[in-house]
Amino acid sequence: MAVRELSVVLPAFNEEGNLERVVGEALALRGTLGLDRLEVIVVDDGSTDQTSTIGDDLAARHPEVTVQHHPRNQGYGAALRTGLAVSRLTRVFWTDSDGQFDLTQLTWLLTQSDDFDAVIG
Repeated sequence: MAVRELSVVLPAFNEEGNLERVVGEALALRGTLGLDRLEVIVVDDGSTDQTSTIGDDLAARHPEVTVQHHPRNQGYGAALRTGLAVSRLTRVFWTDSDGQFDLTQLTWLLTQSDDFDAVIG
């Protein structure tokens, strides 16, 4: 696997109960995948709970984490577009921020990424 850097985009709407755990799992990918660089982009899509505050706290504690804020809910597609627009690294991965997916499965997907323009799993 030749992937050395990765942007992880996490669209988030009312995920106060999940966000800290999922960001922690995303941050752990640096060691799991042997990355040189990692950025985690949380896109708070106008949440009405504490998602925004939790995201800002995570960004203050972890330099790899940034938060983009939508002042009102614009939907999943808009949150993805925002995250993709600000991502800076050569490979981009996005997933839901509710923790329904096992981020360690990304290891296998990345082994396929040298041969294809997009890998979807």
